[in-house]
Amino acid sequence: MIRIYFKITRIDGFALRMAMFYAAFFAFAGIQLPYLPVWLEAKGLDAGEIGLVLAAPMLIRVVAMPFAIRLIDRRFVHQTALTVAAALCAAGYAAMGVAHGFLAIVAAYAAISMVSSPLLPLADSYGLRWLNARGLAYGPVRLWGSVAFIFANMAGGVFLTALGAVDLIWLLTAAMAATAAVTLLLPRAPDDTGIASRSKAIGELWRSRLFVTVVVGASLIQASHAVMYGFATLQWGAKGIDGTTIGVLWAIGVVAEIVLFAVSPLLPRPSGGP
Repeated sequence: MIRIYFKITRIDGFALRMAMFYAAFFAFAGIQLPYLPVWLEAKGLDAGEIGLVLAAPMLIRVVAMPFAIRLIDRRFVHQTALTVAAALCAAGYAAMGVAHGFLAIVAAYAAISMVSSPLLPLADSYGLRWLNARGLAYGPVRLWGSVAFIFANMAGGVFLTALGAVDLIWLLTAAMAATAAVTLLLPRAPDDTGIASRSKAIGELWRSRLFVTVVVGASLIQASHAVMYGFATLQWGAKGIDGTTIGVLWAIGVVAEIVLFAVSPLLPRPSGGP
């Protein structure tokens, strides 16, 4: 697998910096996804309140993300938008760390969600434009995010076992601050060399069976993950599984993702694709 990876990728300054961004962002995600519910429970929230807190970004994302991405595409430099969004997220988690009670926590998390929702879609859009311009594949760059996710799962589990849940929020704050710092290394101006314009009207996209199929499939996948993201760690902990083992359990599925990203440049492309 390692030989295949190095055979299909090459060293590139932008690819390296983009890989660093994905590593920092998914290190944050590797702590946030499995362990934020544990922190919420440690702050005294019950299962219903935890569910409402975790649902807040899902609801906000539906409204905020399309508007934010469209606004950024038209008015702002992508690299600057990434830096500002990540820095505001870090500040938001710091504020949430000192919040007390359900209402204060859900309000802080809702505010965080407004600026965090566009982060990954914006990064993917920005990164793909540069990578395409250089003739580089996305998968071998993005896989470093999955690698960081696994290590963050395990590190978060060790932290949980050793120090308890109440201070997990500061790991999230530090990881998002590191993400903001890495964005400063990214180029400001988009490199569109050799990229043809492929913009389509929204109505035209929704008339495409392929587009609709992808949207429906992605929606079902995300829905299937919702309960696991919110309550898997709590359930495993209730069964007596320690934090380190929980981190390993979260990491198992990501291994398959890493393999897929590593070999993705070797997969056949759709007819008529780039």
